[in-house]
Amino acid sequence: MSDATIDETIEVRPACEDDREAVLAFCARTWDDGDYIHYVWEDWLNDISGALLVATLAGRPVGLAHLRMMSAEEGWIEGVRVDPEARRRGVARVLISRTLVTAHERGATVARYFTSSDNVASQQLFDRFGFTRVAEVLHFTADALGADERAEEEIALARATEQDAERLWEWLERSNLAPLNGGLE
Repeated sequence: MSDATIDETIEVRPACEDDREAVLAFCARTWDDGDYIHYVWEDWLNDISGALLVATLAGRPVGLAHLRMMSAEEGWIEGVRVDPEARRRGVARVLISRTLVTAHERGATVARYFTSSDNVASQQLFDRFGFTRVAEVLHFTADALGADERAEEEIALARATEQDAERLWEWLERSNLAPLNGGLE
């Protein structure tokens, strides 16, 4: 069967509340520890500046993508999911294509996304649409210091507050990350 034949059966449309159960069912298998889509579903469904899109095969939801308009000219693609049973059938390609068209229709002149550095399939798909990598986040882990290895002064981690925003922003703009992030902070 050719791609053209497969694509004809894939439809992309705005999501509706009736899609919730089917979408959350296939999203539950995204990662071993679940997914966050159930937390954002209502917000994304009601996002009037963006769009929550569902791809269907034979009327059954098999794909999801959310377009968030970050500004009048910038779209952010997030939450791209395809039911494991529908993968390798062109669903993601058609879904991303329609998401980019929707972004353009809403005025976006640039679109961005973020994915894990080990999500090669997603990277290859977006590469085919002309996306380029502007940064890579590396994750490091280490064992916690033992009591005898700690510095004299205790260092405690704390969640940043609104009062910290200006100082953190200034640091970020001056950091060695600034030349590497394509203007994104």
